[in-house]
Amino acid sequence: MRWILIIVGVPFGVFCLFVFLNWLTKKTNKWTREEVATAIEDFVEGRGKPWDWDDFTSCPIADEELERARIQCLRVQQDYPTGAIGWCNEEGIEVLRKLARDLRSEKAS
Repeated sequence: MRWILIIVGVPFGVFCLFVFLNWLTKKTNKWTREEVATAIEDFVEGRGKPWDWDDFTSCPIADEELERARIQCLRVQQDYPTGAIGWCNEEGIEVLRKLARDLRSEKAS
């Protein structure tokens, strides 16, 4: 009987932890346009810390428009396969640069 509780309880506990962390991340990840643009530029230029890009691409953003930009960054990896920096090719790098510029220019508008 004890092993049944372990078999059911452990996956359920992991699932609950995942749901809680996902909820917590959505509630607290309130990036600004400037922060998103900087994260993209830092990645493209190789200025970011080792886990910055992973943190940016892995955590949903509360603002819907900025969340779409984050998702677009993830799609670049699929649409423009691996290149010089290991994420995408040069065309993909240009897409990321343009996205960062667009985020900044819309802020100025």
